Amino acid sequence: MLIALPEIKVRKIVDMMAVDAIIYISFAFFLGGLLKGATGVGAPFVAVPVMAMLFDAQFAVACFVMPNIVTNIVQFFQTRTRVASWRLLWKFGLAGASGAVAGSFVLVSVSQQWLMLTISALMLAFVGWRIAKPQLKLSLSAGIAGAVPAGFIAGMLQGAAGISAPVSVSYLSLLKLERSAFIATISFFFLAMGLVQLPALIQLGVITSELFYFSCFAILPLLGGMPAGAFLARFASAEQFNLLLLIILTALAFRLAISAIF
Repeated sequence: MLIALPEIKVRKIVDMMAVDAIIYISFAFFLGGLLKGATGVGAPFVAVPVMAMLFDAQFAVACFVMPNIVTNIVQFFQTRTRVASWRLLWKFGLAGASGAVAGSFVLVSVSQQWLMLTISALMLAFVGWRIAKPQLKLSLSAGIAGAVPAGFIAGMLQGAAGISAPVSVSYLSLLKLERSAFIATISFFFLAMGLVQLPALIQLGVITSELFYFSCFAILPLLGGMPAGAFLARFASAEQFNLLLLIILTALAFRLAISAIF
């Protein structure tokens, strides 16, 4: 049975459910779906910081759980025949799930200000990684060997801050996987984390009945953006999408940090 929100929290959420707030949040999830459809990643980078600014970090992380599960089920089944290594996929995914459970306990133990600053720092770290474009490369066998520690650390970040890409995406990028193989692996990773995050956050009292319903609502704009992103990817280069992603992430990271500090 889902736990009811405290009265103050309910009032805050209801106040924020004005038409303009719903439009902004829907746009954030749609844009996240656009980026995810085009590149396989990007949805949490847009949706989580916007939600954190409108509500708080716990709400943002928890709200993304259902969209994360549903969209990654769709994306994984679309690309499952292109998996490069099932050993890599299972080890990385299960380690991520374990880390997500541990990160969920961090989520309820750390102050909102520190969580928001952590999200901002993770976003800037990812931007720095993408700009630097390191030429490092791991063989598939080395990638499989390191999948458990990398997956667990990324899972902890996902559970605690809702963003794991600075580790998860960066690690898989070192393997230089073909695009469909990359999307299949990262989708399974996100799906595995979401499936354990949901019961963990319910048990911890973070996901309540009201928040669960809102999380389900957020699936719609995110799913709507994914096919649009996949379609646009046919007409734009990867460099153009990467540039757009970096601009959005940098702006959101600084805006989130300012919100946390002031």
